[in-house]
Amino acid sequence: MFRTNTAYDRWSEGRRLWGQLVNVSRGLSQQLGAQLAGAEHEALRIRYIELLTAFPVRLAAHLCQPVTADACHLPNETLLQAFDDLAGACERIRKTPIPFSYSVYIKQFVMLYAFIMPFGPVREFGYGTVIASMFTLFATMGLELLATAIEVPFGTDVNDLPLDQIAATIARDVRAILTLGA
Repeated sequence: MFRTNTAYDRWSEGRRLWGQLVNVSRGLSQQLGAQLAGAEHEALRIRYIELLTAFPVRLAAHLCQPVTADACHLPNETLLQAFDDLAGACERIRKTPIPFSYSVYIKQFVMLYAFIMPFGPVREFGYGTVIASMFTLFATMGLELLATAIEVPFGTDVNDLPLDQIAATIARDVRAILTLGA
């Protein structure tokens, strides 16, 4: 149960950070659109569109790759100062796994509980104890598997954050805002 909460907190924080990235991208685009109005700034607006739409794509690629010491930091190539904290917070989630000992302890506890549990109510419930024990094991192991599925929110699994969709939303909004500012 505690691991499930920790895993969900990581997933939820990752989603909150990517939501913040959407908002920061829109806000910066609106400011740039207002400051770079007019045909004489068209080339600069196009450059900002390129940078603002490239950042979430590169950040997603960076977060979805395995953590290695020599990995290239793709977001730095397009980093604007306003996005530095967002990238750093996402990297903190990516590089800080749930401790192995915590994970192992939960699994051991669940298995021990499942092994010992049937001996308690066997006199009262007879064979019904087997069904109750199996249901309890199924429920507790399900929580453990759920935690495993969501503890790493950046990736391409079904339960991971939809980073490509969020990046596409940012790209669509940035293009719309900076094109309207022309």
